[in-house]
Amino acid sequence: MYELIDRNFVVIDFKTTSYDESAEVISASIIDQNGTVLLDCLVLPENTSVFSPIPNFHEITPNIVEDLGVQHYDFISQLEQILVHGDHDYVVAYNAAFESRFIPNHIIQKQEFICAMHIARSFFNTHPSYSGLNNFLKLNGVAALFDMQIDPDEILTSLGDAKLCLNVWRRILQEWNTLEKL
Repeated sequence: MYELIDRNFVVIDFKTTSYDESAEVISASIIDQNGTVLLDCLVLPENTSVFSPIPNFHEITPNIVEDLGVQHYDFISQLEQILVHGDHDYVVAYNAAFESRFIPNHIIQKQEFICAMHIARSFFNTHPSYSGLNNFLKLNGVAALFDMQIDPDEILTSLGDAKLCLNVWRRILQEWNTLEKL
């Protein structure tokens, strides 16, 4: 983990129409390691016109996306500009297996993806203060274990989750660095 500390990275988070195989991105955020917002947009889905807010995931409705969303191809173009041409060494996503499903292969093949959820699980399973926790850790739950404040205005938003993931990732790097020095 020590080798990741001084490297540049971005954090991504997507909100989607559902969790299943037909899911499409309807909100996307990317921030860098300093918290600078590189992308924060609603996205018009290509094939889904009817979807509902998903409890504990997002509160986005089709009307909001229709009024404020960018075209899917514009979203992919922005994603490519940031991920392929940006100044970062790796990409962090809380659930990288889920997020990476929505990134085209020609973009994803050029990235080193790190799953913060898997790293958090490993961290908490090996850290003496947190042994015995459940293997499935939600982002808000990990933040709570670290006593982090969660902005109530950003709950259930892709930008809010990207910021929270950034803070969790920083904390994991800091804690792991401390453990490795012992």
